[in-house]
Amino acid sequence: MSFVIRPPVIDDVEAVAQVHVETWRETYRGLMSDELLDSPDMMGKRRRMWSSLIAPENHPDHTSAIADQDGVIVGIALSGPSAAEDRPGERQLFVLYAYAAVHGSGIGQQLLERSRRSRGANFSVGGRPESACSSFLPKKRLRLRRCCRNR
Repeated sequence: MSFVIRPPVIDDVEAVAQVHVETWRETYRGLMSDELLDSPDMMGKRRRMWSSLIAPENHPDHTSAIADQDGVIVGIALSGPSAAEDRPGERQLFVLYAYAAVHGSGIGQQLLERSRRSRGANFSVGGRPESACSSFLPKKRLRLRRCCRNR
């Protein structure tokens, strides 16, 4: 399985939004309401979100990355300044999703590395239970601020 980790470009918006929506459904089915996961406006919301985020002039302090496997986007990541007021200067991992079919391939780890601004960056990770958050984090090179919470 060969893949390339790269920054997304505006032409990737539709595929990135699709990965976001489909991986949410794969990941959260049974944990979040079907009404939310199957909402007819979810794709439109993710398309608007990624259209804004991918344009560097809109969010120069955010870093996004995609995993491209033979021309198909199979994973996405997004980090930016921590939203916690007591953590100035730290980065927060907002998005890290890959299709279940590529789990275990190293895509998640490489997306995480690419989404970091610098080697010494500390991350806050939100949106996943603590055990799930720690399962994809490199134990030796990244200190995890345990702020995981269910959304």
